[in-house]
Amino acid sequence: MEGLKQNLLEFAKNIVPNVGTATTIAIIISILLALFYCFFGYKLLRLHISFIMFMVGALIGLTIGVSLRLDDKFILAAVLVLGILLAVLGFFLYKVGIFFIVTLLVGPASYGFISDIVKERYVIIICIAIAVLFAVLACFFVRPVVIIATALSGGLIASNNLIDHFLIQVGQLNSARVTQYIVLGFALILALFGMIFQFRTTENYEDERTGRR
Repeated sequence: MEGLKQNLLEFAKNIVPNVGTATTIAIIISILLALFYCFFGYKLLRLHISFIMFMVGALIGLTIGVSLRLDDKFILAAVLVLGILLAVLGFFLYKVGIFFIVTLLVGPASYGFISDIVKERYVIIICIAIAVLFAVLACFFVRPVVIIATALSGGLIASNNLIDHFLIQVGQLNSARVTQYIVLGFALILALFGMIFQFRTTENYEDERTGRR
């Protein structure tokens, strides 16, 4: 595992001269995308599914390429091919894409919210169960479940990145536990506004998309 991690870092250094600058840019982009999910997660659901499926495919291609020690050009080719392939599958296999995206969003988000409440040895199992439950419900009740999932996960990611990387004083002035509560509190506020905004701006969207009345 350590060898794979080192190979990934070496590959990143080869294609990105200044990894520190790239990391800062990536954090800013992740915050913007998180806010986008929080407030527009359902409205552009197919686009989100395709994007996340592309990222998953790209990560698989990158991991395979680096593990096999392929040339950089072949690694990039694998990243693009697998990314595009999964993105297309996610776009056309709508329900599969919904199940996949909700699982990916709810799993980490639920861990962020309950990791301090549940004992460590059980938290992963509970998070997986919650993610799968949300994913199954999302296939039957697309609009409400997707709105709740995207608002919560987007709010948590944005809050965590903002406070960890740009509002460092919050962590310096408080204990780790208090800082975590601040992160969760801010995430819930963002999520609440995101849910309200999405429910107000996507009314009957699913019925119009499917032609139901």
